[in-house]
Amino acid sequence: MSALGNELLSDVLCSAWDGGITYWARIDTANPPPDADCNFEHDYPLHGGSWILLDTEEDQLVTFDRQSVDRACEVMPRVAPHQWANLVANDGQWDARTADIFVQCGLFGEVVYA
Repeated sequence: MSALGNELLSDVLCSAWDGGITYWARIDTANPPPDADCNFEHDYPLHGGSWILLDTEEDQLVTFDRQSVDRACEVMPRVAPHQWANLVANDGQWDARTADIFVQCGLFGEVVYA
């Protein structure tokens, strides 16, 4: 499980959803979780749902789900340690760029788009 709590993860995904990833991705579909009462589309991956994103750079669909969240929590400390430290500190020193890096780490295991 993550060093980040669900509330912070929700904030990170909201930031990504609302603009952090929009320079390289577009939300194609938001799949709600089958068994959870989840009111916010940005939270779907945290509760068993997913986002289907169109990677506009590669013109392909990619899926961001709970496995992606967990992968980001494993990969980001190695790939983007400064950004990860900002998240773990949870002191407001992270932004949409950090959220973007989080999603990229979850999808690709690295930062692909800068």
